[in-house]
Amino acid sequence: TRPFTPQESETLSAIRTALRGNRILSFDYTDAQGRPTRRSVRPLAVGYFPEACLLAAWCEKRRDFRHFRTDRMKRAQPAGPCPLPRLRMLAEWQRHTGIDLSRYDP
Repeated sequence: TRPFTPQESETLSAIRTALRGNRILSFDYTDAQGRPTRRSVRPLAVGYFPEACLLAAWCEKRRDFRHFRTDRMKRAQPAGPCPLPRLRMLAEWQRHTGIDLSRYDP
């Protein structure tokens, strides 16, 4: 993976806190066209790729699963509790996307 900026390191820390605590994550997001939005999501997993880190999450605004580049996120903060357990949502995301993470299970 590429080196993280201080902002992205803070974002990843907030994501980890939200994941561990099964909490909603709120943040400012700028899409590929440069449009800013405020998002509240139920974080599910982080993928580390050479070109970017991606957060897989249930987006409250879009009412669907979405992926967010962590380098486009700002002011990320854990918020209230998620209404469903993260592993239940993660299993639903895997069914929805067809992604099988079982090879990473301990």
